[in-house]
Amino acid sequence: MASSLTPAARYAERRRRIEIMVRSRARRRRARRRTATLFLAVMALIGFSAGAEGLDRYDYYSSDLPDPGTLNPQNLAQATQILDRNGKLLYLKHGTEIRTVVPLSKISPLLRKATIDLEDRNFYQHHGLDYQRLLSAAYADVTHTGIQQGASTITQQLVKRKYLSGQQTLDRKIKEALLASDIEGRYAKDTILEAYLNEIPYGHEAFGVEAASEFYFGKHAADVNLDEATLLAGIPAAPSAYDPLKVRGLAFARERQKVVLNAMANNGDLTRQEVLLAEARPVVMHVTKPDTAYNAPHFVNYVLNYLRKQYGAALVDGGGLKVTTSLDLGLQQKAEAIVRSEVGRFARQGVNNGAMVAMNPNTGEIMAYVGSADFNDESIDGQFDNVDGGGDPGYIGRQPGSSFKPYVYLTALSNGYTPSTPVEDKQGNYGGTTFHDFDNRSEGVISLRRALVESRNIPPILLMKTLGFQRVFQTAKTLGITTNLKPELG
Repeated sequence: MASSLTPAARYAERRRRIEIMVRSRARRRRARRRTATLFLAVMALIGFSAGAEGLDRYDYYSSDLPDPGTLNPQNLAQATQILDRNGKLLYLKHGTEIRTVVPLSKISPLLRKATIDLEDRNFYQHHGLDYQRLLSAAYADVTHTGIQQGASTITQQLVKRKYLSGQQTLDRKIKEALLASDIEGRYAKDTILEAYLNEIPYGHEAFGVEAASEFYFGKHAADVNLDEATLLAGIPAAPSAYDPLKVRGLAFARERQKVVLNAMANNGDLTRQEVLLAEARPVVMHVTKPDTAYNAPHFVNYVLNYLRKQYGAALVDGGGLKVTTSLDLGLQQKAEAIVRSEVGRFARQGVNNGAMVAMNPNTGEIMAYVGSADFNDESIDGQFDNVDGGGDPGYIGRQPGSSFKPYVYLTALSNGYTPSTPVEDKQGNYGGTTFHDFDNRSEGVISLRRALVESRNIPPILLMKTLGFQRVFQTAKTLGITTNLKPELG
């Protein structure tokens, strides 16, 4: 649909939008300058050396700030899941950070309140920095009196974890303040809180409230009660010291929980009676270690290699992908059992490994994929994928072996042969290569049917010479084989 505005009106509208954008950027820049000036002044009161010259060094501190435009919690590292066609888990492996990102609506209001009341009671009022708390911290430092809250706001803590180092320097603190102010100007408070609650560590490699709730209590963050919420809220300040699974850590965690409960009471979110009752109740934990799975390992590795080539390792290994595949885990387990059984049956003939791929011939979907007889058996190099080489660039592929025989027999049947046609089975040298069967026997003259049923090696070799290699290759290409086939016999 064409615009009804005249060219002059469209030009004026573009100018208006540009001016709004410029003014918005200018406001953010002025806010940063005010933040730098106020922060430096307060730091000077606390005891840092910041002369008048430092108050005008905004450009110096803001010149190499990271871009805070990546606050989306979905960008945080999460484990990738690979599922079979029926939704059964094939693969789930956490890295050093166990995390499940959840929206703020899926986090208990009690846990949100406990965290805010403890860490930043003025969170919804300030613009990234809480100068009242900074001055309180300075006073506490001078008078050596304890306070329940530190000087950093939730926004500052998020900035420090996500964008900066934990180094205690004036430069870092100023950059932290500038970034906190910038983020507050770009994002809603709930977005900042959601990012924070999904980012912070709770010990035992659990990052974010969902992973922590599941680990300590075996439930979702939406379902934790007051006792659980207040215990969790106290852990991030020092996850090792407040570890409730340690004997001494549990005592410290309980003391920290009392601090959280009293902070909630001071902020009007609990009554004193509720605090006393909560302090008297024991906290019941139900430690649940995170799921891990590695079923159909060669197939999983095949899928992971494909995904990494398509989308990059960072997204695949930490992007929280959920990938549904064509594999049927029930059929996979049967295929693995068959491969183990058949390998064992021919162990006396020196067979110690095998592989299998089962596909739906109508769709090409992989239903079962077994890369070795035992993935965990180092003696047979079980982790090597005998189907496709496991993505090894030096792997040149496997000979088709007996799987090529049907193309030979189909060509024969299409050219006048019948199942009862006699064929010779005599081991020997053909075209400079010695051929033999697994039983090292020559059966003499046998029917084409028997040669196929017993998968004898010599009859199809002789049939190929008689029929002509190119005729057999054409049959294979007609049925979908794309390899550049060529004879190796003279």
